[in-house]
Amino acid sequence: MYTYGLDKNSFMKQVYDVRYKWAKPYLKDSFCAKMCSTQRSECMNNVLKSYVARSAPLNSFVVQFNKLYADRCSEEDYEHAHISKVCFKEKQIAFLLGHICISLYFFRFPRMLYLAMCQLMPTSEPFFFTLLQDEIVLKFNLPIEHHASRVCTRAMFRIFSKELFHSGPYEVKGNQLDGKMIVEHVNAETRKRWCKVNHEVDVDRESDTYICECGMFEHSGILCRHILKVMLHVKLHTIPNQYILKRWTRNARDNLPKHLKCYQEDASVQVSQTFRHNLIYVKALELAKLANTAVPTFQHAINKFHEMQGELLKIIAIGGYENPTTKIRSSSGTMGDGGSSDKIDANSTPDATCN
Repeated sequence: MYTYGLDKNSFMKQVYDVRYKWAKPYLKDSFCAKMCSTQRSECMNNVLKSYVARSAPLNSFVVQFNKLYADRCSEEDYEHAHISKVCFKEKQIAFLLGHICISLYFFRFPRMLYLAMCQLMPTSEPFFFTLLQDEIVLKFNLPIEHHASRVCTRAMFRIFSKELFHSGPYEVKGNQLDGKMIVEHVNAETRKRWCKVNHEVDVDRESDTYICECGMFEHSGILCRHILKVMLHVKLHTIPNQYILKRWTRNARDNLPKHLKCYQEDASVQVSQTFRHNLIYVKALELAKLANTAVPTFQHAINKFHEMQGELLKIIAIGGYENPTTKIRSSSGTMGDGGSSDKIDANSTPDATCN
């Protein structure tokens, strides 16, 4: 602004003051799935126009919109069925190769031929992809590429392969495998003056964290060529889980409501309420047996139970979770006369010889 004498221009000053809303460097940390403009909305409007006429009444719009939705779902079903077909073919090939190897062994075929067939058995070998012909094409035959081909969708794998291809002209400066690493383009001198040839990647091997200053992953959810180059430099064979977004995977449609999350294929066992209840129930029974050993153990257990109850109530309040005890009390109603107090005095010694 001051260099070109624009500090007195009211319009340019106003636009410059809100630069964080439109300038890409200020938005690289905001996830938008590669949608930097209204292209998604404009694309859907164009698709909708091919189904609905401009002067169509509302009832016709609803009918045509349902048809559009059905067509989009059928395209997703086709893609999902295609992926399932690929996986089924791989299992079939592995099954057939297993039978061939067993036959070669028992029928006393030459040992070298038997060992050669056994080497084709692992599903990570490119042999399967050559048999699948038009399915997935591996360009570099790298372990990380194999992993991406089995996790990502076909469209996302093409983008991944493109970034992996463009990581070729880069090299990592130095021999360090952790900390701040510099990735530089080999043809830095011949690049345009406005092209950035050096990128800094912050690596933490302990937590498998890779952060590039270009911010491509944070902005679009896709690993950039600089991070991929560093991953190849440190000889990483698989993509870390935190860099695999479910929206780009083959199981992207496996997204159930909150109360059914435990039935998802990628759900952890800790998500299941039944699993948590059974585990806590067993542990509670073990603690109850230990606490009932003597009066001092009973008093200590009661005090710790009260402390833990208060801590759990704080966690529930901070996290905004639903308190199950209030639901039980509200459903059972108020306690009648003769009801006992919820809290037991730990200092009052129980009668151990109670009949």
